[in-house]
Amino acid sequence: MDDVAALLKRFKLEIYITAFETNGYDDLAFILQMDATQEEQLIKDVGFKPGHAAKYRDYIAVERILTPMP
Repeated sequence: MDDVAALLKRFKLEIYITAFETNGYDDLAFILQMDATQEEQLIKDVGFKPGHAAKYRDYIAVERILTPMP
């Protein structure tokens, strides 16, 4: 969960750390491999405000490019 929390802090979305953990989104590798449908479910489950959801989508897309996956 530490890596997810660090990511959210970098995105300036740290207010959602508890919601990520509560909803079981605690594995960064899994989050980075989500498809669009799964990502939209995460956004709904976590309760992102619309502007924060847009910010998250943009930032996570860049993060996927920058983070090599095994």
